Amino acid sequence: MTVWQKPNQRMATLIYANANSLFDYSNGAARSLRLLLEAMASSGTRVFAITSCVSDSQGGCRYSQSVWSEKHQRTPGKHPLIQRFIQSGVHHTLIFSKDHRRQQLTSQAQELIYREAELILSRCSQKPDPCGFLSWGNLLLEEALYQRARGLGISTFFYLANPSYRGKPSAPLKLADLIFTDSKATQRFYQGHTESPIQVLPKIIAQPSSTISTDKRWAKKTVSLINPCLKKGLKQFIALAHNCQQSGDPFHFLLIDAAGKLDRDLHKLQLTREQLPANIQIRPGTPDTDLLLADSSILMLLSIWHESGSRLIHEAHQRSIPVLAFATGGTPELMQHTPADLFPAPDNNSQWDPSALTKRLRELLGDRSLYGRHAKQLQHHTHQLETANRAGAIDALQQALQAPKTRRSKLGRQI
Repeated sequence: MTVWQKPNQRMATLIYANANSLFDYSNGAARSLRLLLEAMASSGTRVFAITSCVSDSQGGCRYSQSVWSEKHQRTPGKHPLIQRFIQSGVHHTLIFSKDHRRQQLTSQAQELIYREAELILSRCSQKPDPCGFLSWGNLLLEEALYQRARGLGISTFFYLANPSYRGKPSAPLKLADLIFTDSKATQRFYQGHTESPIQVLPKIIAQPSSTISTDKRWAKKTVSLINPCLKKGLKQFIALAHNCQQSGDPFHFLLIDAAGKLDRDLHKLQLTREQLPANIQIRPGTPDTDLLLADSSILMLLSIWHESGSRLIHEAHQRSIPVLAFATGGTPELMQHTPADLFPAPDNNSQWDPSALTKRLRELLGDRSLYGRHAKQLQHHTHQLETANRAGAIDALQQALQAPKTRRSKLGRQI
């Protein structure tokens, strides 16, 4: 019996299946889900994950392909597109796919995902131990997986961290017995729009592998924006950089284009890279979070849409990096301990004024001792969350898996 299991509690199985890669470093939800599955595996739950190399970006896809190739070189699988391996306790089935776009996933790859998941679901349904199926999405593959799980009388869960499902028909959402989300804001956002209950899961925070002193971070005076695009505040970030350049502030601004959407959205602003303010640099993303944030003195989270619950907040604070953010979606609740770093979101009907953000930048990057005290407080707060968040997420999923099958069996027979 593990420390997470209760007396007389049977070992549960959690099956995750989705076309999108869990190794996609350009997608925060993918990282959250992978850490969640790994935590569940460490708790004594049998965990299976069936995915492909589909990613938010070409870079994320290439990295997923490199994971597939590495496993293939060590232990070639019997099928030319399938690699099965165990990593951090999770039993992975990774299907090779050439294109990073979800809509371009071949019918062969989709069938392989479905058949692999169906095989594990069928075996699970024949045992008396608790079993659950977790996924997300709104295309036919996801719907078919939810239908099959329900048909076998298996508990079904949906991971909801995207505001775009509200007001749209979604078979997977309707087929979920329980919906998990990452903030109370998203829970409220969907209240009344789903029949199934919505439960908030705390963010699991992974330990950094390296540390950089606050003095060194402060000295860099680098302000970063990750995954720059219009909905994540690209326009406002450019305006902020321009304002600081005009004022002669010695700050460096860094766009980390992990998702590869920068040029697309610059075009929408009728700009090119060459037309950006001279104090802006551009870099690609990386799967290493420590390396991703290595040069950041301050991280900007300028989402102007419903940012459900960015894990970048915890990851930055964990590394003593202040986050300056617009108060959208779940951001205010994840940053309620640091209200001085929260700012009203821009009004679409008026010209945005960067003066308040500029003032906060000058306060933090102009005073080494203030920056150091603030950074240490943020780090301390996040360290306090680590154990509680992990235990809370595991307990919530364990309880969902152990819950009795009530209306599931009845509905499953009707499908």
